[in-house]
Amino acid sequence: MDGIVPAVAKDAVLVQSGKLPVEPIEVKGYDFNNGLNYHELLKSFKTTGFQALHFGLAVEEITRMVCIKIMTLYIFMYISINCIINY
Repeated sequence: MDGIVPAVAKDAVLVQSGKLPVEPIEVKGYDFNNGLNYHELLKSFKTTGFQALHFGLAVEEITRMVCIKIMTLYIFMYISINCIINY
């Protein structure tokens, strides 16, 4: 080709950029110089990059689900114990 880029290739590659968030998240990884802390390592995925961001969001969601499950079990146990005591 004579230096002419086909329109289909140009449209696929040269896509109009979207607006950045008002306060974009700084991309940074986990600092292994501070030792290995699994909780902090999993938290750091949220600021490591695009795919890691989604993994980090998934970790947060799973943590939220586990907390809700623990609270539900605690409430169920509390109600069960009170029913047994008051019976």
